[in-house]
Amino acid sequence: MNIIYLSDASLPGKAAHTVHIMKMCQGIADNGHIVTLIAHSKNKPSKPSINIYEYYGVQQNFELRLTNYPFQRGRFLAELLSLKYVLQKRPDLVYGRSLYGCYFVSKFTSIPVCFEVHTKINKKTRFGRMLRQLIKSPHFVRLIVISQKMKDYFMKEWEIAQEKIVIAADAADPITTLEEKIPLKELKSGKNIGYIGSLNAGRGIELIVALAKAFPEHMFHIIGGKESDLQYWKQKVEFCNNLIFYGHVPHRLVSSYGTQMDILLAPYQRHVYLNRDKSSVDTVEYMSPMKIFEYMSFGKPFICSDLPVIREVLTHNVNCILCQPENIEDWKNAILALCGNTEFAKQLGQNALHEFQHKYTWKRRAQEVLK
Repeated sequence: MNIIYLSDASLPGKAAHTVHIMKMCQGIADNGHIVTLIAHSKNKPSKPSINIYEYYGVQQNFELRLTNYPFQRGRFLAELLSLKYVLQKRPDLVYGRSLYGCYFVSKFTSIPVCFEVHTKINKKTRFGRMLRQLIKSPHFVRLIVISQKMKDYFMKEWEIAQEKIVIAADAADPITTLEEKIPLKELKSGKNIGYIGSLNAGRGIELIVALAKAFPEHMFHIIGGKESDLQYWKQKVEFCNNLIFYGHVPHRLVSSYGTQMDILLAPYQRHVYLNRDKSSVDTVEYMSPMKIFEYMSFGKPFICSDLPVIREVLTHNVNCILCQPENIEDWKNAILALCGNTEFAKQLGQNALHEFQHKYTWKRRAQEVLK
């Protein structure tokens, strides 16, 4: 099929959803489809400062078209320009995470539309009214969600038919030969224990700091985070010598860090937010963190918080160790178990890798949402 993917993201960007968009386009193209991604740029797209495919570590197997908008209101105009391109190309399918874009296509064309959503949407807002019109359109094919909990929400609150909703957990790329081997900072004789992701509220950074203090013989590596978040945490842990903050790294380098870890951590708390000050939406009920699938792809043992939505993917003592988010003793015991039993640790990593390879690659995810 000839598929146009509509995104309202600005590329390149540091947010996880920009990685998701680029990887999905690669996964769809890997299945033999012709793909064009339409995204935005706050810079002049005629002279990009970096290679966006290279920045995200994706194959250049799909076309990328960037529309430029110099201010926030310009985004509406950019979506209309996207619609103009769709009308010119007349693809077999429009797929996207841009509600504006998908709505316009369903309203002004007869092209089939798939919309992917990762958050709840308030019915009373402008976005809610647009979504209602989209799902009522005869050209609406299906809604793609990331967890069973989110499917339940849209079936109950939006009365969308079960067969119109597809659950597709997030995914990751298989590890290939690493082009860049990034040396870890201040290696010690103990284990390398790592966290990869944002430093937003609810990600469990406080717990990682406590674990670093409890295990001074091991080195703890935190890869990710905005500069403002780094400054905040570095001030709080300036005397913790076995805890290293690396800051944001391009996504293509994530596997280089991850594969060097002996143990990985995903200490999500009971509430998980999209920023550090808890002023945004709590996503803990319906999230499907890319971090989990990246960890699985590394083939390394990892410890994760025991939350209902996490159990849709992970099984305690089979492909990871699950711990109560707030119970630091659970996490200490898990680290001791992995350090003290190398066979058990190796088996967890291998089980996770095997399951990932069969279920959670981007190519496999694209197959599921388009079948």
